[in-house]
Amino acid sequence: AAAGVTVDDNDLISQPLYEFLEGGDRILINRIDYRTMTYDEEVPYETEYRYTPLLRNGRSRLLQQGEVGYKILTYGETTIDGYVEEAQLLGENLVRKPKTQVYLVGADVPVSPLDFGYTIENNAPTQYKKVIGNVKATGYHAGGNAWGASGNDLSAGHVAVNPNEIPYNSKLYITSPDGSFVYGYAIASDTGAALMEGLIGVDLFYDTYTESALNGVKYVNIYILE
Repeated sequence: AAAGVTVDDNDLISQPLYEFLEGGDRILINRIDYRTMTYDEEVPYETEYRYTPLLRNGRSRLLQQGEVGYKILTYGETTIDGYVEEAQLLGENLVRKPKTQVYLVGADVPVSPLDFGYTIENNAPTQYKKVIGNVKATGYHAGGNAWGASGNDLSAGHVAVNPNEIPYNSKLYITSPDGSFVYGYAIASDTGAALMEGLIGVDLFYDTYTESALNGVKYVNIYILE
């Protein structure tokens, strides 16, 4: 007090306040502070490889550019003379989600993730009700949260047909005659003017516009399973 130095209950003092000191004794005071701090931190994006028959085996193409996200971290910090001695994470808030970087990679795989459990031999199911052979197949994409004329939500594995020839909700298997392209199992879920006019035999749904463009025009066999 005589030296004009103030202390509070958080400070560390090298000599007990109840002791008498001798002349020349040194007193060391460490200033202790408790504070709440926030820090921004980047969240790295992941990389996904999506295998497709739309590219030649082994070739790849960037489908979606990745973007880093970021989050705000809140810490309770204890400092001694301005330097952080201890920090405890109190919480974190994800402000922007990272966007996955996606590559298409050519491989001998079907487009559709659906599996109806049929036996496939020599590029065709061993059991089916009917086959519509060598018809023109195009690809389309309708954006997110799209649904077809049948009322079904659209995603890879759903296709547009002429419902007069292939009833809605029919289970199908679609492949090129030589097996170089396999869309795989599918559900008849949608239609369109070109289908009703007989200009194409089937329109294959893709989850991205890029994939639908890569489809171009193909010729396929449509096996009606049930």
